[in-house]
Amino acid sequence: PIPVIGDNIITVPNAFSPNGDGWNDVIQVIASGDIVEFEFNIFDRWGNLMFNTSQLENTWNGTYNGQQLNSGVFTYTITAVFFDGFRVNKGGNITLMR
Repeated sequence: PIPVIGDNIITVPNAFSPNGDGWNDVIQVIASGDIVEFEFNIFDRWGNLMFNTSQLENTWNGTYNGQQLNSGVFTYTITAVFFDGFRVNKGGNITLMR
């Protein structure tokens, strides 16, 4: 479920296909409301950190250290604090399809 209080919404698509066709080539957190603190982490199935950002506008293209990763399921965590003090801690899965 998407946490909702007023306009405070955070969601993440559950799949993407970084194949260069211009459609769903990156994964990005989608949020409404003013966020003052943010962290987005993506892990492989062994718990290794593949991507990390504290900037909402940053995207992940399915690479690690410049190398394309194979198709698979990755887990993510998000922590965020909205301007009104509402806090979000959530996680889930993202499927990378090549």
